[in-house]
Amino acid sequence: MPIATVASVPGLLADAGACATSTAKAAGLDPNWFGDPTQTLSFEEIGKYLTECVRVTRDDSFPFRLGLAEGLTALTAIGYLAQNSADVRAALTNLSNHVHHFAGAIEVKEQDDLASLEYWFLLPWVTGAGLIAEAGMGIGVSILRQLCGAAWKPIELRLTRRRPLGASEWQQCAQAPVQFGVKHNLLVFSARDLEHRLDRANADFQHILLQLVAETNANRGEDFARQVSAVIRESLLAGDVSAQQIAIRLCISPRTLRRRLSGQGTNFETLQEQTRFEVARELLEHSTASITHIADLLGYAHSSALSRAFRRWAGLSPRNYRNKLLTD
Repeated sequence: MPIATVASVPGLLADAGACATSTAKAAGLDPNWFGDPTQTLSFEEIGKYLTECVRVTRDDSFPFRLGLAEGLTALTAIGYLAQNSADVRAALTNLSNHVHHFAGAIEVKEQDDLASLEYWFLLPWVTGAGLIAEAGMGIGVSILRQLCGAAWKPIELRLTRRRPLGASEWQQCAQAPVQFGVKHNLLVFSARDLEHRLDRANADFQHILLQLVAETNANRGEDFARQVSAVIRESLLAGDVSAQQIAIRLCISPRTLRRRLSGQGTNFETLQEQTRFEVARELLEHSTASITHIADLLGYAHSSALSRAFRRWAGLSPRNYRNKLLTD
């Protein structure tokens, strides 16, 4: 991740009376990195940094405040792409298609006069993953405020974290009621907001930004099959890993996707299954999620379907695989 995604941290630490330099060092970061816009951080480093920020400020809403401060700028070219969409609905669609670059996924739903934006951080085993997800929710609130106008407010914010002692501070930040301890991180707002037209919409600029995203994909320094596997991996927990959806996220057609994979001696279905196995194995090793929950996350209709596939891959059931890890 570009270090610019956490550029507001030093200022927020100063506001809280904490030392930005010592906080960075305690998290294992070089304070000089923050003066170099080309510097990048791993998600593990970001998670440790946010964990340290919460510790020194004694403010468990710190990551959410960071997301509010960063907004669309945290998403670099993808943020600009959203700003140059025709309306809020199109902006959120563009974000949904490309936020996998930041190991995230969003889904927008509508029911009657309400809309919701659900957000996942796709690497739940990373240190501080929950804090990264809360920063993502802050970015979500900030994005809609930037798109709809400074007076925009959500109807409700729902977070998976346990209810904190300072719940009222969260409500002040979100400018809306906050519900804690729910199953998914969710932002609820008026469905009418999706139709809000964006003044900055520029079709030509949007086309250029789409090309830039495509070039970023092409210049990752990986072969194409690995790029596809990475996008499948990042998209699994969002629930849509069809060839069409993966092609959209790579800014190519499904036909081009299949042709290029064929040229490398593989196909989409093989990569899809291999990636499912890799993610299933990591979740079994690094999480306490139940077999049923893992099956649901990976898009299997029943845990028995995951068990059959896992036996085919590893030669034993998911439960036996996890038990073997505990006894080795």
